[in-house]
Formats: sequence, structure tokens, C-alpha cells
Amino acid sequence: MDNLIINDFDLEDYEIDSRKTKVRALLIHNDKILVSNYGTAVLLPGGKLDLGETKEDAIIRELSEETGIEYNLSELKELFLLEYYQKQYHTRHNTIENRLIKTYFYYGHFKGINNNNIKLSEREIEGNFHLELMTFPDLQRRIIETSNDPRDIYFNREMDVAIKRYLKK
Repeated sequence: MDNLIINDFDLEDYEIDSRKTKVRALLIHNDKILVSNYGTAVLLPGGKLDLGETKEDAIIRELSEETGIEYNLSELKELFLLEYYQKQYHTRHNTIENRLIKTYFYYGHFKGINNNNIKLSEREIEGNFHLELMTFPDLQRRIIETSNDPRDIYFNREMDVAIKRYLKK
């Protein structure tokens, strides 16, 4: 798997307060991509690994929870690993920390949404989580026109990098 590191502030390992590993998927249908709207953020479907979970199990679980559709690993291809060092990240808990997020990106064909099987967390429900298909140009415009929320800025940069990587493959 190809690897990309974003470390704009040259953070060293000893400066990292927290580390997380996540998975995300670019699910494509014709010239559109599936995105998750969650609070003020626009994200690719996916999320963090549960304790003891492999990245492969996590992406299958996350897609099932968020789309209500079962995916097999054979339907997804690895795209790249992003190691994103984030200085003074504003957490959901109103704290600020330096963190390292490792996100494994996959891509595959969008198979639909089964609302009857979607399993959202309480936080996702409260954040008005919903899915939509967007064209790549519309999504890239939305990334550019987003809020100044520090968390959204990180999420948007991550998504922008993933889309550019996918379009170059």
C-alpha cells in the first residue's frame, strides 16, 4: 500500500498526545462518490478501528453500519495510507492536542443504501448523519467552500488528498 505523510509542523513522536487508526472508503457510482454529512463535516464513509480490530474488518463493519449494505473485502481495493500529523487539533471534548491519525483508504463500487440496516451511533444520530452521492467537481467545490471550523479543515484536507489520489490511479 502506498504511503503519504502530512506533517506541516514537523511534529516529533514525543510531541504526539494521541494516536488513532481509521479507515475510509471512496465508493464510486458512475461519476459520483458517496459522502457522509455529519454535523458540519463532509466525510468519506468509514471510521476508527475498534480495539483489536484489523483494518480489513473495520472497513467492512463501517460500511455495513453506515450504508446498511454488506461489502466483501474482494469488492474493495486498497488506495493508500495517510499518516496525518495534526498540531493543536480541537477535539470534540473541547481540548486541544497534537495527534497522529493513520487512515487506510479503500475504493470500490457503490452498491446502494439500505436504510433498514443502517446502524448509527447516538452521536451520529445527534449530528444528523446522512449520506449523499456527489460529483467529484461538486465535492471539491464543497471542500473549498467549507467552514473555518478547525476540525472541518483537517477532514477536508484528508478528503481532498484521497480524491486526488483516486483520480490519479
